[in-house]
Amino acid sequence: MRTLRTALTAAALSLLCIGYAASQWAWLQGTFPEYYARVDSPPVRILSGVLLLCAVVLAFIPDRSEEEQPR
Repeated sequence: MRTLRTALTAAALSLLCIGYAASQWAWLQGTFPEYYARVDSPPVRILSGVLLLCAVVLAFIPDRSEEEQPR
């Protein structure tokens, strides 16, 4: 489960960094309105919803390796 959480975190962080860099590039090039129109589309909204849903589901699943370690 820890691997899934790490993979989800890495994917979300990568998408955020790429999106931020793309928005800055669009701003500097003067094409921000076109970029905003492309980002405000159903596929991007669906992807963000799926990432959020996966994060919520993984938050409620306990990690077995933490339960097995003695305290």
